[in-house]
Amino acid sequence: ATIFSFPAAFELMPEPGEPVFVGEGGESLDIDIWDSDTWEQYGLSVFAESQQDRLKGEIAETVRPGEDRDVLFNQRMNDQRAYLKLVLKHAHRFRDAIAGEPGAPTEVILGVNTPTLARVGLVRDGEDWQLFFRPRFPGGRYDPMAEAIYASGDGVVTRRSGLGLPLPQSSAELVDRGDSFRRSLSSWTFTPFSHREMFDDQMLRLTLAETLSEP
Repeated sequence: ATIFSFPAAFELMPEPGEPVFVGEGGESLDIDIWDSDTWEQYGLSVFAESQQDRLKGEIAETVRPGEDRDVLFNQRMNDQRAYLKLVLKHAHRFRDAIAGEPGAPTEVILGVNTPTLARVGLVRDGEDWQLFFRPRFPGGRYDPMAEAIYASGDGVVTRRSGLGLPLPQSSAELVDRGDSFRRSLSSWTFTPFSHREMFDDQMLRLTLAETLSEP
């Protein structure tokens, strides 16, 4: 819920149209995270039941005589809905503004040996929905959903994302955009490093500095 309050965080969301959510069988779900109604329908972020219960508790602690708790709660939730629509609109506008090939020589260095979260599992639980960011079953039991939500990367950035490769079942438009991005790259390099290790590795930093200093 804290990240929800940062407008710039929405600029880092997956590409519009990418199938971010997968079901318990690993299948892609046709759910648009750029649609504000999706957030409330599936209980994302501040629309999760636990977050709404917390808000009700905060209101109960600060309510003044003569104020109606339900009215205050509905006002706060309406504010959240209006805020979400606004930041999604602005984030979409920002993504459109930076779309296209880079205007400067671009080289990509990627860690590819660490399982990295690429998608989110979404499973119905009665009338609610559960989100999964890690395997459901301990002990290495096979989970098709876990197979679908992880991809090779550096623990933070996936190989697909770094190379502009859209997620499986993405639209032809996203595939074409990714092809155009890769054609514009000067080069790309794969490493075994995790995200933090790449920034801590002295040799890699020297190589990067040398590359950036080239005319």
